[in-house]
Amino acid sequence: MKQVILVREDLGMPLGKACAQAAHASVECVLKSNSNKIQAWKKEGMTKIVLGVKDKQHLLLKMRQAKTEGLVSALIED
Repeated sequence: MKQVILVREDLGMPLGKACAQAAHASVECVLKSNSNKIQAWKKEGMTKIVLGVKDKQHLLLKMRQAKTEGLVSALIED
């Protein structure tokens, strides 16, 4: 089990800001998740993968795909 965090590349955020936003997304999804899934993910090492997406259009496309697959998702906007 993995948590995948997508960060928009077109925003040109400084690394620290991008890390903070990724952390917000991670926490938000955990708070939305089923406690059994959280415990299983925790036992497996809480794997997180951070990937870049080109722009907002691609981010929203990936969010729609995640929702179609029944995955927990969160959109963090500053």
